Amino acid sequence: MKNLLTLVLLALCAAALSACDPTTGKKNMSPEDYLTYNVSAWNGVTSVTEPWIGGERGEQLLADASELKSMQPHRNALNNPRKQVASSNTGYEGFGIPEDAQDMDAKLKAYYKKTDTVLATLQDITALPDGYTEAQVQPLLERLNTESDALDQEATALDAAQNAYAKKHRIHLVTSG
Repeated sequence: MKNLLTLVLLALCAAALSACDPTTGKKNMSPEDYLTYNVSAWNGVTSVTEPWIGGERGEQLLADASELKSMQPHRNALNNPRKQVASSNTGYEGFGIPEDAQDMDAKLKAYYKKTDTVLATLQDITALPDGYTEAQVQPLLERLNTESDALDQEATALDAAQNAYAKKHRIHLVTSG
């Protein structure tokens, strides 16, 4: 009898825990919750990277690289943004996304990946040794330009997917700017 009571208590505890665990409880976020997450994640990554991608710090780095100035002041400054981008991609693991949001989720992940690629190229530029030459920096600047264009395309695709998803589910998206 004692074993049966223990078994029943364990089963009740497991049931209670599974109700709290997103991997065994509610399988999918609602469309509105997922869209809110998706937009918020995109905005979060953009706010972290904006100083470097199209912002003042990135412009200064590129100006210094074009003038063949030392990259020492810029070294290590991109480590934190890259870590933040990487950790942003793990925030909702365990929560299922709605079936009809798979494409939008893939676009968000592609945006994360391309953002990291751009930041990695900026880091490659900052890793140039003092006294680097035009021949050393030019291929990196060209690669950065190509990757930045691709990042813009990923952002446009993600924005279109978010707007289409919002329209499909009659969710009002608030935009700024």
